[in-house]
Amino acid sequence: MSRKSNLESTNSGVMVKTSTPKESSEEEEEEEGSDSASLSTRQFQLRASAAVSRPVVSSSRVTQPIPASSSTHLSVKEPRIRKHRYRPGTRALQEIRKYQKSAELFIKKLPFARLVREITLDWNNSGLRWQAGALEALQEATEDYVVHLFEDSNLCAIHAKRITMMVKDMQLAKRIRYMRDENSW
Repeated sequence: MSRKSNLESTNSGVMVKTSTPKESSEEEEEEEGSDSASLSTRQFQLRASAAVSRPVVSSSRVTQPIPASSSTHLSVKEPRIRKHRYRPGTRALQEIRKYQKSAELFIKKLPFARLVREITLDWNNSGLRWQAGALEALQEATEDYVVHLFEDSNLCAIHAKRITMMVKDMQLAKRIRYMRDENSW
């Protein structure tokens, strides 16, 4: 029961174990012994599989036979596929619709909590503690204020026949809001 195998080196210096269908059929004949009916069926299967290039299974790893035309590889330039691009403003409108449907908070909880604790530490050196519910309520109120301020600033920019919001739009929105709140008392 001697096993025949060929070692061939590739361009990268890796040794690859390959065996020919003839050698593997000789190995199978030695292993099968005197069973003549299954021997002919097995030989037929080996000959049919020899037409298709299949990997040779070693005891520890699977190795690929080296194709004959690997040394004469021609470089063919494939066309570059472009990534799909949306027109300007389309993604912004999609994001606006997405965030208007959702009820989640924009600011992450931990960075907001750290900011609140830092401000309270600057204000009062005793190191006050915050309940989770109080931080959540403060974050909801903060985000509501900022969202409405941006909405009013956007309306001011549209009123000025502009698309882009500027600092003066936000200042005007805050001033109008202040005047409105003062008159409501």
